Amino acid sequence: MRLIETFRAYGALSPEQRRILKEKRIEGERTPAEWVTLLGGLAAYDRQADAIRTRATVLMIVAPLLVFFASLFGSLALGYEDLAFLGALGLALLVAVPLVAVFLATRSADLANQLREVAIPLVALIGDDLGPGGTLRLGLDLRGGAVAAKLREERPPFNERGRSIRERVFLDPWMTGTAALNDGSRLRWSLTDEVRERRISRRNARGKTKTKTKYRSRSLAEVALDLPAAIYRLRTGATASAAGIRASSEGKWLKLRGRQCTRQKDLEPRSAPLKDVLRSITGLYALAESIAKQEPRHV
Repeated sequence: MRLIETFRAYGALSPEQRRILKEKRIEGERTPAEWVTLLGGLAAYDRQADAIRTRATVLMIVAPLLVFFASLFGSLALGYEDLAFLGALGLALLVAVPLVAVFLATRSADLANQLREVAIPLVALIGDDLGPGGTLRLGLDLRGGAVAAKLREERPPFNERGRSIRERVFLDPWMTGTAALNDGSRLRWSLTDEVRERRISRRNARGKTKTKTKYRSRSLAEVALDLPAAIYRLRTGATASAAGIRASSEGKWLKLRGRQCTRQKDLEPRSAPLKDVLRSITGLYALAESIAKQEPRHV
C-alpha cells in the first residue's frame, strides 16, 4: 500500500513540481497560498518516498538472512542442500531487485527534510502578515547539506585514542526570503547550515577495519527587519550597540538585525531554524515601539 501511495503522490505532481524534484532548487516570487500549494505537493511525495525507502532498506538487510535460514532449513530438515540454497537465493533476488530499484529511484529524488519541517510552515506563518495580494520571494536549495558542491573544507586526517578520523565541513545556504509586511515593514531572512562530517575508522582485534560516519550541524538564521521610521521608533532603553541596530542614512527606515544559531547532532536540523527565525522577528519587533495609535500585527 505504501508503494502505491508513493506512485500516486508522484503522479499528482505537476510538470513544474517534477522539474523541481529533479533539480532540487527553486527561486521565484509567489503569493503564500501559491507557495504552499507548490511546495506542499513536493512535501507529500517526499514524505511517502522517505517511508518506502526506509522499508526497502530494512527488507534489503533481511534478504541475505532469508537466504541463510532457508538454505539451512533445507539442508538440515529436507536434505536438499543445493536445491534449498538455489531456491532461497532466487527468492531473495526476486525480493531484493525491485527493492533496490525503488531505493535508488526515491533516493535520487530525495529532498531535504527542511522543506516540510521549516520552509512550508515558515511561508504559511509569514504569509499571515502580508497585505492583500502580497507575495514572498523565496530561494530554496533542497539538495541537502553533505553534497560535493557544498564542500567548504577537508581537514587533514588525525588519530585519536586509536582511531583514524577524517573530517569534512560543508556550507549549505539553503533558504533565503524577502517579504513586505502589512505594516509597511520589509523582512528578509536567510538560513544556512554548516555540516561537519566525521568518518571514524577503528581496527578491531581480528584485524578488520570498521568505519562509522557521524554528523553535527549548526544552523544559522539571519533576519533583517526594516521598519518605517514614520510608524516606528527605537524603544526607550534599547541601544544600537547592544541590540545591533542601525538607522539608514536617509532616515526613512529603522533597521534591525538578528542572528540565532542552533547546534544539533544531526545532518539536518529539524524545526530549530523555524523557531529561530520566529524568535528573531519577535525579538526585533520588541526593540521598537509604534508611533501610530494602533499597534500593527506581526509574526
